[in-house]
Amino acid sequence: MSEKLGSAAHGIDLTILSGISEQDGQVVKGDNGLTKDGPYAVDAGIEGATQVEYQTLEAAGTDQFANNKRKRTTRPSQNPTATVTYLDIDWDVLNKVVGYEEDETGGATLNQDHKPHIALLTREPLLDGNFLYEAFANATATYQTSAHQTDTAEEQDANVQLNLKAYEPIADVFKLKSGKKMPYKKWNSGSSKFDEAKMLKEVFPGTTATSVDEILQASTINTSSTGSNPTSESGKNKDPETPTHLGN
Repeated sequence: MSEKLGSAAHGIDLTILSGISEQDGQVVKGDNGLTKDGPYAVDAGIEGATQVEYQTLEAAGTDQFANNKRKRTTRPSQNPTATVTYLDIDWDVLNKVVGYEEDETGGATLNQDHKPHIALLTREPLLDGNFLYEAFANATATYQTSAHQTDTAEEQDANVQLNLKAYEPIADVFKLKSGKKMPYKKWNSGSSKFDEAKMLKEVFPGTTATSVDEILQASTINTSSTGSNPTSESGKNKDPETPTHLGN
């Protein structure tokens, strides 16, 4: 009999983001991406997440009655969202993830005609010593509020909060036995079937990284911002009259 695995976690260990192509779901690399290989671990300096909350992973079904009895329950499809709050996050990475374009003056404005598509992987320590990994293979992120207040005797920090909405993966990943692709997936590192490299290939198709440590090391060499969205292969925005983004 195999050892039982726990499900309760504590804290947040790491979040990793990457731009993905809207054509095939592959990670976007180099100047148009977040790093040379694509995925960026938000951990450099004081960067890091203070809160991650996955929401609406499942909704209650709707009961249907006949003959004074509950006969059937219809269940909506999974439409998960996530809220991620950062103590700090790289300026260029934030702009690329939410779709701000930087111009020659150094200013950044939001391109609402082409929302970048991204992938997210988070890691939380489990109480039994293993790790819980949770991921979206295809999502969009919004930075809805920039709120500030005056410092008093104490510093009033304004942290960054991103709201993510997940969609069906573009790449052929996160599949049920039936072949249906799902927007959310989780792993327990204590499982005898767990394979870190295979997990990364699913969440970040096209990455050469085989471990989270490799992504952490690569993230210390961040690419400079070119003002382009991570899903734009050419580094230029697509015609706003023919947007190709999903679900927006």
